Amino acid sequence: MIKHGKHYFAWLPSVPEGSVKANIIINNETLSLSGTGYHDHNWGDTPMFFLMHHWYWGRAKIGDYVVVSSYITANKKYGYVETPIFMIARDGKIIADQGDKYLTYNESDYEFDPVTKKHFAKTLVYDYNDNNTRYVIKYKKNEDIEKKGMKDLAKGLQYILIKLIGLDGSYHRAGGVVTLEKYVDNELVEKITSQAIWEQMYFGKDKLR
Repeated sequence: MIKHGKHYFAWLPSVPEGSVKANIIINNETLSLSGTGYHDHNWGDTPMFFLMHHWYWGRAKIGDYVVVSSYITANKKYGYVETPIFMIARDGKIIADQGDKYLTYNESDYEFDPVTKKHFAKTLVYDYNDNNTRYVIKYKKNEDIEKKGMKDLAKGLQYILIKLIGLDGSYHRAGGVVTLEKYVDNELVEKITSQAIWEQMYFGKDKLR
């Protein structure tokens, strides 16, 4: 839970990894699929844009590991305070979840997107080191899945209200490659690469403009 003043935002990855079965009907033909899925839930006592400026969020299945990662930046009123949310699980057991103590975060390789009118970091690195074991999770973008600017979707009174409160929201979901590196005593003992999806959610102005 993130609390700023008297307001709060709470987020629970209630199903970091679950079993999924789906039947998809296309032109009267049924396609049956199965795999793993993810579900989370968030709530609070005030609209998110009153508290947050933007975030990056991601979820990945990497070999036997499941990673849930998020890096939230508060809005100007709260000094752009940064809050990491991070978890690694293996075989159903959490092995890293104290991002506030042990996580170093870095984003780089920015590109400006003309739809969202935001810079998107094509590379995100979550470096978790608890002085016993170190995990480095790197997301590297190679495709866009969905992107939209909120003001472009608003019309009439809704657009006027968005302008009045200074909201400049956008949503950008991407896909690409994620790599997990595990170090013990500064020695690389495991390296796994997989596919992942992640997103950028903005409420305020682009921080790079």
